[in-house]
Amino acid sequence: MKLKRKIQIIGLLSVVTLIITVLAGELFIFLFNPQELVSPTLKTKEYLFQYPPNTTVNHKVGRHTRQYTTNTLGHRKMEVTQGDNVILLGDSFTFGMGVEDNYEWGSVLQSNTDCNIVNLGMSGWGLTQEIKRFYEVGMDWKPKAVILMFCENDILDNTMCPVTKVKDGKFVFEDLELEDTKKSLGERLFNPLAIRSQLFRFFRRRAYTNERIKQIKSLSIAQEIIYSNLLSTFAEDMKQRGVDIFFISVNNLIDGNEVTQLSKFKQAEESVLKLDSLNLIKYINSNELVQLGDYITSPVGHYSIEWNKAIGEGLANTITKWHQKQI
Repeated sequence: MKLKRKIQIIGLLSVVTLIITVLAGELFIFLFNPQELVSPTLKTKEYLFQYPPNTTVNHKVGRHTRQYTTNTLGHRKMEVTQGDNVILLGDSFTFGMGVEDNYEWGSVLQSNTDCNIVNLGMSGWGLTQEIKRFYEVGMDWKPKAVILMFCENDILDNTMCPVTKVKDGKFVFEDLELEDTKKSLGERLFNPLAIRSQLFRFFRRRAYTNERIKQIKSLSIAQEIIYSNLLSTFAEDMKQRGVDIFFISVNNLIDGNEVTQLSKFKQAEESVLKLDSLNLIKYINSNELVQLGDYITSPVGHYSIEWNKAIGEGLANTITKWHQKQI
């Protein structure tokens, strides 16, 4: 009897210790390394990841929260003005993660030009999704120009989410085969709690980030060529349609040096510069628009309002000069 009682006490103490350890871990992560939670989101066969239309997206990192308003297409909501349409294509840096409405560089660009800026940027997208979205939605705006922003994950995302392919010099659009989304009762009860757990998100994010870093470092020349083929096919088609393309890369500060994320991929960079020399695209060096220096990121990640302002105003100068030649 005494042994049984002793085992019960040890078991109870173990459970209490585990609970205290977990709660302490949750508090520690929340205070010193808070994890982000973005909701609501959609998983679709057309693009894999999207935001719901006509909604407010909450982006939380610890005590900091940013809110982004989406339009009827699920993209960043912006004021529509009169003027020639310019389409923005890119991922979260183009969408404007980290800064609230009216502070993302697309809105800054809108405020400083006579053009109508349509932001089709979406978090997590690569060039395959961006091109597909352009032809399925962007063409309806009868654009005069496209501003395409490159991010270092684009080349990897093209192979992980191949919704656009080049066959015989033309684009072929395909949907993804998503896994069965039906969840067991246990998953439906556990997942909402796990997603809100700082510890769970910390270890999941760490595993995801480490895997992404490995994948990016191990990218092959063949994967860069896939990106180059997509871009050149897009550029050639836009040239025939009379749509100008401006290409800009997200910039980084690495070991104190100002670089662009495109410069990490020599094959893709050479392709971009070649297209620029052939006047199929206009390459813009982001470091000429904004010097990162001591710029800090937004509290919820990505670059700050200052970075978005500098990019938007710098591009506005380029677009204004281009637009004046069109008139």
